[in-house]
Parts: sequence; structure tokens; C-alpha cells
Amino acid sequence: MEQQLKIIAEHIPADTFIGLLSDFKLMNETLHLCLQPTDFLRQDKSHVYGMHGVGHITRTLFWAHILNFLQKHDKAVSNATLIASMIHDLGRLADHNDPDHGFRSQEMCKSYVQKHLLDKSLLPECLAAVEHHSKLDVANASSRRPEIWQTLKDADALERERLHSHNVNPDMLRSSRLTSDKKLRDALIILARELVEITANTRWHKEPCKDFVNALADSVQAKHFPLSDKTIQNIYRLKE
Repeated sequence: MEQQLKIIAEHIPADTFIGLLSDFKLMNETLHLCLQPTDFLRQDKSHVYGMHGVGHITRTLFWAHILNFLQKHDKAVSNATLIASMIHDLGRLADHNDPDHGFRSQEMCKSYVQKHLLDKSLLPECLAAVEHHSKLDVANASSRRPEIWQTLKDADALERERLHSHNVNPDMLRSSRLTSDKKLRDALIILARELVEITANTRWHKEPCKDFVNALADSVQAKHFPLSDKTIQNIYRLKE
């Protein structure tokens, strides 16, 4: 893990990463959605806190946040990507064999997206990214802003580590920043595996992004990561 963190640090310096974590801690407030049971189409707790529930969506949102930074997306595209990541599985009715969940997710959240999207001209791209996120890439072939659906699909793909270790196919990642730097890509996949383990037993409350940062801060404080004492202290200060 030490070598992977060094690779990531070449692209995201410690102070920058702490800033990204600080922003992420407030993401539920920023996007005006806290992933409570009533936000899901299927509202039983076994689903809301299951395979495609709060934990998965929060981690997918985190990876979209990181990929937005790495790819230098502008504010409007970043916002569209984050909104798409937030809602992409809210319409699920089953963990397996649910090919229409993307369509249901964007349909049930359309008014939310229209209200909170910074650039309203990106509405078709944002909704289409959600609708087709579990389908073949050709479904998004007509998109004017392919970085939105590509980032969502890559963030979701990095989360496949929760299903089984080594479940991410590196060659299936699409974002230009990852296809052009395989060392960075592979380091992020290993970090994704670590984040699943760190947050596996997290008790999600009213602001899951804060819970995520708190879990990461606890893990860092326990020295599960080979970071400098200064970085560890700064991350732990983010805990609430």
C-alpha cells in the first residue's frame, strides 16, 4: 500500500487531498441529498444499507469527486457528475438482474436534478449517464459531454471491489486520466479495496459523507496508512 500511496501523492499532494476530503465531508449538504431511506425507491433497511445502498453510493460519490479533480473537470461538469453518482442506484429494486434501475433512478430524481444542476444545459447528459450507467458504452455514444458518463461508470466500477477482491477490470476503465497512466489507475484500484474495508462496518447516519470521512480519519489515526504524522493529524482534525 505504501507504494500505491506514493504514486497517488504524485498526482494529489497531501494538502490537496485533505482539501478534497474537507469538501467531501459537506457533500450531502452541497448536493441537498442525504441518502435517507425515503430517497430510495425500495425503502427496506436491508436494501438501503445493503449492496447498492448508502455505503456504495457514498463511495461512488467519493470516487467521482476524486476523478473530477484528476481530470480537471470544470465546476459544471463536476456538479453533473456528482449528482449522477448520487442518484444512480436510487431506483434499484434488486441487487441482481435489474436492467431498468438506471431508467427508474433518473425518472424518480428528474425534478431533483433539474433543481440542483448548475448548468441546466447538461440535464440530458446527466440523466442519460444515470439511465445507461450499467449498460454497454455504446448507449452513451451520442453524448455531447462523454466525461460525465465515463466518470460515473469509472467511479461505479472502482466500487466493484466491494463485491469481490480484484473484481475491477483495469482495462474497462474509461476516463482519459486513467487510461493514460496505468500506475495511477492500478493504485486507485488498490485504494478502492482499502476504502471498502475501512467503511464496511460504518453506521450511516443523516450525513453519510461525514460518516465516510470519520471512518477514514479513524483508520488513518490507527496508522493503517503509511502517512506522515502531519498528514495523519490534519486528516483526523476533519473528524466530527
